[in-house]
Amino acid sequence: MMEKQHKPAPSFLQRIFKKRWIRVCSSLVLLCAVFLFVLPHAVRIGLERWLLNNGADQATISKIKINLFTGAASINGIDVTLGGETVLANSDISLNIGLGALFSRQALIQRASFHNVILDIEQSEDGGWRIGSISIPPGDGVTEKKELEEEVEEHWFFGARQLEMVDCIIHYTQPDLKMSLLVEDAKLTKFSTNPSDKSGAFMFKGQLNDAPLDLQLDTLRITPELEIGGSIRTSGLHLDDLADLLRDYLTPFSGQAGAKGKINFTLAQDSSILVDYTGSIDLDKGDIGGPGYAIGGKKLNWSGPVSYHQDKSNKIAINLNGSLKGSGLKLNLQDQKLQLQKESFEITSKTAVTIDQQVTVNSEGTINLNGTDFTLPPYQVRNKELSWKGTAFYTSAGQHVTVDGTLNLSEPSFALTEEERETTVTGNIISWQGIMEYRGEVKDKPANTPSALPASSTAQN
Repeated sequence: MMEKQHKPAPSFLQRIFKKRWIRVCSSLVLLCAVFLFVLPHAVRIGLERWLLNNGADQATISKIKINLFTGAASINGIDVTLGGETVLANSDISLNIGLGALFSRQALIQRASFHNVILDIEQSEDGGWRIGSISIPPGDGVTEKKELEEEVEEHWFFGARQLEMVDCIIHYTQPDLKMSLLVEDAKLTKFSTNPSDKSGAFMFKGQLNDAPLDLQLDTLRITPELEIGGSIRTSGLHLDDLADLLRDYLTPFSGQAGAKGKINFTLAQDSSILVDYTGSIDLDKGDIGGPGYAIGGKKLNWSGPVSYHQDKSNKIAINLNGSLKGSGLKLNLQDQKLQLQKESFEITSKTAVTIDQQVTVNSEGTINLNGTDFTLPPYQVRNKELSWKGTAFYTSAGQHVTVDGTLNLSEPSFALTEEERETTVTGNIISWQGIMEYRGEVKDKPANTPSALPASSTAQN
């Protein structure tokens, strides 16, 4: 009689895998592992094809890393050529998104970095855009505005803990403007569109059209009002680069400008504007003109605080407290045949200007002019030196002018040239001290009737 054979008892793993939910879970884990392994390769291939389909001649990506659990991703070794030119060369881009912030209605970038990126941005005459190898057709802007309004109503906030760009180049082109921005090092930290967060800051070091540019902004906020504050330093900015853009308003527009100081800019919700600047502004070999006028000079320098405020009713207040120095100044008004030349000048002034229904100017300071040559046919005025110290007041209401101070002229010359006669008056020194007042259109008084308070003057021939 044959003995009954017994099958060996199933192992622990076999008993576990007999359960259906175990097999399902194991399959899901295996699929997730395969998905996570294949995802970076699929994204790399898809991104290369997408770049080629959007205008790139060649596009290669060395490696992509993606971590879905932390929201981190990086793209390394990006090479893109467009039109025979390299727009991305061995570039690296990394991004870390704070996934937890999404639950509090915030789109938060923990960290993003761009290294060795060359980006071309071009706007065509029809309003279309090309960003890198991506082309965007022109639109009417209605859809974008509606989407922006809906986004604001949803009260989502955008934030960036740290964004950095190192050794990047941005080329911007439009029909009447070409700009090249070399980003040696730039960092945006703690930025947020949350109105209660004022901790945003921005640092930039690089070049704008080959001119060095250094920005250190310790205030950066865009909601509920635009507010920017910090220091700026630049030199050798070529105004010629803006000539085509401004040709309908200023022709010519050339020279080299520079600035070093602190600036605060605020654009409030009611459209009021506040600008405060303290520092220096330089202009070398400036040549600026427009319809009927031209002004130029070898050197021009302003040093001191300047403030500009425009409220919601468009009332403007300008305050200056500093000095303006220059040399080789030339002014030409073609229609009036007026010409003014100065070898050098220095103006130190504390001035307040108000522009509303009328214009009001209050000024106190000193003026020193050397080598003045003024021509307004049939008059010509020359002097070796001119100095003024005192106050001046002007209001457009009634064309009222009042001056109070001391005027000194060295080697003055006055000439009147007419067809029938020519008159010339010269002197050694002319000094004047006192108050002079002029009123134009005033009630019960003829227009252009000057009046003067007691003054004293001396002349030496």
